[in-house]
Amino acid sequence: MFNDVISFLRGGEAARRLASQLIHDSPTPAVPLDSVQLRPPVPNPSKVLCILANSKIRSNGAKFPVPAEPTFFNKFSSCLVASGGSIVIPKISRTVENEIELALVIGKEGKYISRENAMDYVAGYSVFNDISFRDLGKVPVVQKDMEPLKDWLRNKSLDASAPMGPCLALQDEIRDPHQLRLTL
Repeated sequence: MFNDVISFLRGGEAARRLASQLIHDSPTPAVPLDSVQLRPPVPNPSKVLCILANSKIRSNGAKFPVPAEPTFFNKFSSCLVASGGSIVIPKISRTVENEIELALVIGKEGKYISRENAMDYVAGYSVFNDISFRDLGKVPVVQKDMEPLKDWLRNKSLDASAPMGPCLALQDEIRDPHQLRLTL
């Protein structure tokens, strides 16, 4: 059986069919949402990879073009907080910003996956709030026309700084993720 969300996701289509059968064969009474304590939909992932690819980089009034290749940064699993949970703002930060994001939850392992097959590895989607502590991520620019450097670890990876959820929508429940409207 499946002990957690990660083992369920690794179970693939067989796990999905079993869950669907259990829901239909033995319906349980609804539980009021305010009577449970939510956790992030995937509470302890092995990796949380984020991509800076959808906006122009700005620094000190200068604009830099979107890079040809995306910039990756990570958040640790200790960053995750349940939807509606409290984030922790460090005493040393005065500039806190948040960005709504669509989380793609990867359901199976792979390497060197082609663009055409990438979506075969997506198990589902969730809402993700990327909290940034902008004043903690500044690194001096070494050369005048150089893209600004960021300390992504301090800027984006502090504990309790990434609300996620409240649920995981499996891939077959969302026809086109590009058509979703996320609001914050």
